[in-house]
Amino acid sequence: MTRKSPLPIASEAPRSLGLKTIMSRDLAALHGIDYVHIAAFAIDLDRIREGIEIDPSAKEWPFGWEVFLTECFLRERLDPTIESHQRLVEDLCWSIFEFGPGDPRLGGQVLFAVYSAIHSGAWPASWKKLFHGWLGKPDGLMAELEALQPRADELRTELSQLLVHIPVEPPMAPTSLEVIVRWAGLLD
Repeated sequence: MTRKSPLPIASEAPRSLGLKTIMSRDLAALHGIDYVHIAAFAIDLDRIREGIEIDPSAKEWPFGWEVFLTECFLRERLDPTIESHQRLVEDLCWSIFEFGPGDPRLGGQVLFAVYSAIHSGAWPASWKKLFHGWLGKPDGLMAELEALQPRADELRTELSQLLVHIPVEPPMAPTSLEVIVRWAGLLD
């Protein structure tokens, strides 16, 4: 009888991208899949933004495009009248504030996206209290994002059509990619 050697055991799979991100296990456990999808989407867009060379004068990539698309995702995904969504937004914002300005993390633009949704009136003005201690409001960014609103649907499609052709390693989360593909008009 020949002796069989045991199969090699793979080491544990990595639990993260190996990068500093906004993803929190505690918030994922508390808020579930909605939180995970929001964090993953924001992180994926930020990874793309950091990985591509964009000419600042290029019209196809307007300033704050990742904030704009993150806000589109939040507004599509969350209903500010639902209490669990309100708590998710509050917890998400506070968790990012806790990192502090000296500790930028991938996906941090979600904070600006929430602020923009409030600033534009899409979400309740009472949520501005989340940003009470925020020194130096992003007025310039808000002006840029406001200027994008008249053609928001068209711009969301155009940006998504650009994004589907950008290779990302590791690949985008399946739910992030699904949204981008749908916005690009590539899904029925």
